[in-house]
Amino acid sequence: MYSEVLTDRKLSMRAKPAIREVDEYITQTNDFDDWLAKTCQRVMFFHKTERGKNIGFCECGKQTELVKPKSGHSAFCPYCEQRVRLRHVRYADYSCREFISILERAGNIGFVQRMFVCYKTVSAMPIWIAPYGDQEYQIKTKHVLVEEGRYYLDMKSGQIAKYHKCYGNVEWRGGRTRVHGMAWSGWRCDDMLQHTYLPHPQDIIGDTEYKYSALDIACKELLVHPILYLKDWHEHPMLEILLKIGLIGIAQDYIRYVCARDWCGGGREIYLRELKSPKDLGLQTKEDIAKCRYKGIYQVFAYQEQKKWKIPEAQRDRAEEFLVRLYECKTAGHRKMLPISLERFYTYWREQEEYQQQKQTFIGDYFDYIEICKTLGYNLDDTAIKTPKDFIQMRDNVNAIYKAKKTKLLGEAIKQVYKSLHDNVEWTDGKLSVVMPKTQDAIIREGKNQSHCVGSYCERVAKGSCVILFIRKNTAKSKAYYTMEIRPDMAKFSMVQCRGLRNADTTEDVKAFLKKYEKWFNSRPVKAA
Repeated sequence: MYSEVLTDRKLSMRAKPAIREVDEYITQTNDFDDWLAKTCQRVMFFHKTERGKNIGFCECGKQTELVKPKSGHSAFCPYCEQRVRLRHVRYADYSCREFISILERAGNIGFVQRMFVCYKTVSAMPIWIAPYGDQEYQIKTKHVLVEEGRYYLDMKSGQIAKYHKCYGNVEWRGGRTRVHGMAWSGWRCDDMLQHTYLPHPQDIIGDTEYKYSALDIACKELLVHPILYLKDWHEHPMLEILLKIGLIGIAQDYIRYVCARDWCGGGREIYLRELKSPKDLGLQTKEDIAKCRYKGIYQVFAYQEQKKWKIPEAQRDRAEEFLVRLYECKTAGHRKMLPISLERFYTYWREQEEYQQQKQTFIGDYFDYIEICKTLGYNLDDTAIKTPKDFIQMRDNVNAIYKAKKTKLLGEAIKQVYKSLHDNVEWTDGKLSVVMPKTQDAIIREGKNQSHCVGSYCERVAKGSCVILFIRKNTAKSKAYYTMEIRPDMAKFSMVQCRGLRNADTTEDVKAFLKKYEKWFNSRPVKAA
């Protein structure tokens, strides 16, 4: 597609003049100042004038009466028609930071995206009208812009170069913006993009091949770097289609390479980057597209599914939330093991009062319950089994039966393992002895007495994937001393671990004993079971 492929050196030679070309702060205009004031989080200071009455002072310069305001909460200013953060006047200073970017042309060779951290400070200055009158406040706002870095896109090659400026250094250096903070709290400006200033996009891309792109929509609706959007514009035209028809939420998922589980379409998986048309998602009408404007892919599937249900209109939003949670925490293959329809699954959840605020917990518990019922051989066509009236009680009963059955089977398997192996592993040197546990209870008791995790090894012992042995002093054989795990190879001794109380390492006398035991183990005749 491009006639010239630039090397890193050639790209650097082209990019550096372009980076310097936009050094003038053309952003300091009235339009930009107005955009910055509307974009950054606004603050409203308030104070109590009399019992039950509070007056708020917004950054827009207007006053409004507030009902039970709390610092840190949000409110709505009826004059500037924006959400504002409330702040009591006793905390007269407020500061925050916003991350913004600006796209500019670099002559006829490319585009430069400039990234800034905007540090905003707001203060409330008291003004006294009369000695005993109400107190008013003057709100002062200050924005400080600190440029952190620039991305350069070369129009001929489609390559991106990244630059940053270090403190005290006027030269631009290659690489991403610098790291603020350290460890888990560290952040880079280009990772935190929140807003993009693009007042007249046609002045920037109007005479280029990007003039028909949806750059203005992407910058307004998505937290996406405009440079990265332009770079992917050729490769992923579906992103532009999604933006232009108004599917903003799915476009956001498209950027993240989301793989969605389409339960409504029979459990197939949809990779958004493989979409041919929005109709592949089942969106056929303009009405559907309008309602799904800000919905993600799972929300779209949930919206389409609950539309077919015969439930009250007041419940449809909650049904959609339930389905989204279901799609997020379960794979498409789980639909096959669901013995009831999705609509009945939702209404059944509504019947269980204990789970009203726990969608995800109910979903997980129900699928675990169905899996156990299948293991126990219960008839899932029976309504009393698949939708019991008291789910919690039924679940606990089934879990108890399953646990008892599993414990019984494990106990029998461990007894069989003991009968077949104990003659090949038990030995004593006169002071210490190696003893093989006969039952599951003995292994669990050993873990409790020694305060380690051997009690969880019962299933492995029953399957024959490991062998658990106890080391005992001959003078106190009933008292736990050391616990050893070996591999189930009876021809050659292979120890995995040997631990004492609270996972203590072996002492010198135990190490000496293990050397003797290994010598005996490798030279003894293996007895048949």
